[in-house]
Amino acid sequence: MKKIIILFFICLSLVPVGAVSALDEFSNVGIHGFISQGYIQSNEYDYSGIKTEDGSFEFNEMGINFSTTPADGLRVGAQIFARDFGELGNDEFEIDWAYGDYRVNNYFGVRAGKVKIALGLYNETRDVDAVRTSIMLPNAIYVEQNRDVYAGIKGVGAYGELPAGFSYQLAYGVGGVSAESNLLIDMSTILEDRLRTAIQAGAAAAYEAGALQLGYPAALAAAYGQQQGALAAAEVQVDEPSSATPLNTQNASLQWAPNFAEGLRFSGTWLFTEIETIMDIRTPNLTLTGVNGGTTVSTDVKVDNVSSIVGSVEYTRGDTILSAEYNMIRVDVGNVLINGNPTDIPTTEVLGWAVSASHRFTYWFELGAYYGDWVTNDRDRDGSELESIPGRYKEERWLRDACLTTRFDLNENWIFKLEGHYMNGLDDVDWGNDPDPDPDWFLFASKVSYNF
Repeated sequence: MKKIIILFFICLSLVPVGAVSALDEFSNVGIHGFISQGYIQSNEYDYSGIKTEDGSFEFNEMGINFSTTPADGLRVGAQIFARDFGELGNDEFEIDWAYGDYRVNNYFGVRAGKVKIALGLYNETRDVDAVRTSIMLPNAIYVEQNRDVYAGIKGVGAYGELPAGFSYQLAYGVGGVSAESNLLIDMSTILEDRLRTAIQAGAAAAYEAGALQLGYPAALAAAYGQQQGALAAAEVQVDEPSSATPLNTQNASLQWAPNFAEGLRFSGTWLFTEIETIMDIRTPNLTLTGVNGGTTVSTDVKVDNVSSIVGSVEYTRGDTILSAEYNMIRVDVGNVLINGNPTDIPTTEVLGWAVSASHRFTYWFELGAYYGDWVTNDRDRDGSELESIPGRYKEERWLRDACLTTRFDLNENWIFKLEGHYMNGLDDVDWGNDPDPDPDWFLFASKVSYNF
């Protein structure tokens, strides 16, 4: 089936644009789509599950959408989408969005089906390569690894325009998270780090106190406590989820384009979701004589909520676009049963921000740049807590991305892009067996797209 659909895309891309337009007029069905192929390579390390150190063509996407207006105010549409992003996607086709939309008036409209999520300025158009300069959006705001979570909600929504330049969107239903979601894989890492830190501190204090009661000198007791604490932390292991069930998901957006400032718009968006998942959690058995291995228990983990709040501002003047965005993600796991005992996992706040600029110099050439900063735990910005865990590095706590990008419009259908990234940090980076990974590295990407 996959090969048939890909062949259909190739054939459709060869149809002259005029023929497609004629088909649109004849059938009252709009047909549009895109197909792109990219190449991505880093000077060292593999990034985001892609074999970037050797260079990879596992960096493509394709989509085709259909829409029609069977009655005044009513629009029906759907999009089929597939992508390959290293270990994610693997060119499996899915319904990206599909809904019926009835607009009562300018103030109120309703949607039902799989509706797109409003998050930041560009999430709803992130699949449309033709509307932006860069190949990749700033990962500090638009986490590409979590695209399945941010793609859409199966449920109902409302939208409309308000006086003074305001507009809104609301959606309620069930999100698209699965056991393969990178968000849940990230949460298993967060949970493992939290447990390791707590068990290391608790075990070290307990063994130090025990050694002091046995008459050990203070320095020796402290050293013994630290040794046993490190051994206990090393026994902690949280495997990737074996199942996931998305629950209540909510999305809201409020935008303001003030009438007195042409080209300026502000945006505030909010996403909230609950998830039930199962993870295998291994924790140590602690005895008076030391750490004696661990036990593995399959544990139901109820993620109380994952919420994301994004504040954005954009200014467009002629062929120049400037923007700034701030993203705060809260992961609240709540209580987890560890060896039958409820263990509270503190809330983790992930922070990101980005600024960007682009300018179209001619009808065929654009130049853009952005800088993004991503911190995986606001309470450990410098990574000192993470670095105390054996085998972890403080630079894993962040990723800073300075990007320079170019776009060439070869004609009205074909686009070619080149961009380079200077990276600082090791979040979502695989450095293999390197005992001392360098936090400064480079990433190069190129991409050719066809849009119809």
